[in-house]
Amino acid sequence: MDIFIFNSASHETTVKQLDVGEQSPHDFMWVDVMREDIARDPHAWQQQLFERTQCRLNDFHLTDVLNTQHPSYFDLTHEYEFLIFRKLLSRHNDTETLDPAALTTAPVAFVLFKNILITVREADSQTFNAVRQRITSTDVPRGIRLPATPLDLMLRILNALVDKYLELRIPLTRRIDLWQNLLLQGNHRFNNWSQLLDERLALHQLDNLCEEQLDALQELRDEYLDKQSTIHSNE
Repeated sequence: MDIFIFNSASHETTVKQLDVGEQSPHDFMWVDVMREDIARDPHAWQQQLFERTQCRLNDFHLTDVLNTQHPSYFDLTHEYEFLIFRKLLSRHNDTETLDPAALTTAPVAFVLFKNILITVREADSQTFNAVRQRITSTDVPRGIRLPATPLDLMLRILNALVDKYLELRIPLTRRIDLWQNLLLQGNHRFNNWSQLLDERLALHQLDNLCEEQLDALQELRDEYLDKQSTIHSNE
C-alpha cells in the first residue's frame, strides 16, 4: 500500500510519498494498493487503512474490490463514492489480427472520500505506473498542472484508462476498413474471411466493453451533476 500526499501552496501542488508509519500534513491523500495485498488478510488491511487514514470500506465493497470478475459498477455511501472500472489488458497494432478471446479486462476500484482517493488494482499496470511517475517527478514539464483534488486525480486516471480503449479501437477499425476495401475491389480475389470475421467480432466485443464502462461512468457523472445542482439551489 503506497500513500501519496498532496499539498497546495502559491497556486502550485506538491506531492510526497509517505514512508511506512509516517504522518504529514496534507490537503488530500492518494492510497494506491494492489488487490493481492488486500487478499492476504482483508481485515488486517482494513485496520491498517483506518490507522493511516481514519477511513473504512463497507464490508460489501471490500468483497467487491477482491472480486476479479466484478463488472463495471457505481455505488455510494454517506462517506464515499465507489466505482469499478474494468481496464483493458489487450494490445493490438495494424499488423495483427485480434482474436476476440484476447480482449481481456481487469477491474480497478476507486473509493473517493472527501480528502482521500483509494485505488485497488492489479500489480502490473502501465497506466498507473505512468501516473505515479508523472506526479512524483521532480521535473514536471511546464504547463502541466498536478491534481488539486481527489476527484481531479481520479478523473485523470480514468481518462488514461479510457485512452487504452481508444488506442485499441482505432487500429482495429482501420484494419476492418482495409478488409472492406479489398472486398470492393472487383479484380481482387478475397480469401481472408476468417480474419475479417474475427476482427468484426472483436470490434463488436470492444463496443460492448465500452458500453459497460460508459454506464458506470455515466452514473458517476449523474451523481456529481446532482450534487452541483443541489449546491446551486441552496445558494
